[in-house]
Amino acid sequence: MHGGLPYRQGGEAVSTLHGDKTTRQIEFLDWEGMLEAEVKAGKQSWIIPNVLVKGGLHYLSAPPGHGKTWVICDLIRAACQGGKWLHEYDMPKTNVLYIDEEMGVAKVMHRFRLLGMRSVEDLDGLGYINRAGIKLDSRADVDRLISHCETAGIGLVVIDSLVRVHNLNENDASEMRKLFVQFSRFLDAGITLFVTHHHRKGGTESMVKHEGMRGSAEIAAAADMAYICEKKANGLFSLSCTKSRLIADESALSATFEIRDVDGITMVRTLDKSSKLEVITADIKATVIQAIGDSPNISVNALQKIIGIRASTLRETLDSLEKEHLVTVEMGSRHAKMYSLSCLL
Repeated sequence: MHGGLPYRQGGEAVSTLHGDKTTRQIEFLDWEGMLEAEVKAGKQSWIIPNVLVKGGLHYLSAPPGHGKTWVICDLIRAACQGGKWLHEYDMPKTNVLYIDEEMGVAKVMHRFRLLGMRSVEDLDGLGYINRAGIKLDSRADVDRLISHCETAGIGLVVIDSLVRVHNLNENDASEMRKLFVQFSRFLDAGITLFVTHHHRKGGTESMVKHEGMRGSAEIAAAADMAYICEKKANGLFSLSCTKSRLIADESALSATFEIRDVDGITMVRTLDKSSKLEVITADIKATVIQAIGDSPNISVNALQKIIGIRASTLRETLDSLEKEHLVTVEMGSRHAKMYSLSCLL
């Protein structure tokens, strides 16, 4: 007897009684028992090192229109083809089940085609569920999904979105724990979950970014990895890890990416510092050219009021446009430079 609870001693599990009733079995492990359990659990492994955990729970949260769907569609593309996710992270070929309770097949197929997936070979290994009313708080639905995943050799399940796949109260921690119990059944089967989620309306004042996720803190607490996708200025996006229980903060993903058409294919790709600067510079030039086109023979001061960028940045941009013969300059009153578009535009 050990505090009315079963315990393990000398490699044996011991049952105990509490009053007249048999207690719930709890096994207390000694060192050797822990070693055995470690071997049984297997070594932690990654699908994408430091990004996507094999048999782990991942969340991707974002406000509407901040690139979240592009990120998951590109993940599915990389998994089906065995290529690079976001044009950078090596993704081994992995069979995928996409549970789509959010967009519907027409919008999904449109995104897939834009990403270059236009035949059955391009989506080899993909299973898709189209707004079927799947509820992951239903044991029967989870039973069927896990059985299908095991039969089809599916290693990754993408769920879009969390709010659509349960009937529980997202703001109730105890109910979200019940949902995680069902999620755990996928994880115990070695199936990786990648779940999209929404941000709170109006955001949050918290400095902890994953607290911007809607609902109870229990949602993020259950995750192995949580990510946030945000739209930035100059047409760029950021993707960053806001919570990881498996790696140090300095090893966590933090990337800037763009969504851009290249030779008829939409590319979702990360940018290094020099490429990021090129994109920002090009966007500033386009903004300046648009403003000059709308107001020919305009001064630097008037341009700055319209565009709202730093004076030094604006002058550098105007000097560059002048050297490229894209704008012409005339001297106005008090020797002010007045800018118009050149005949080349």
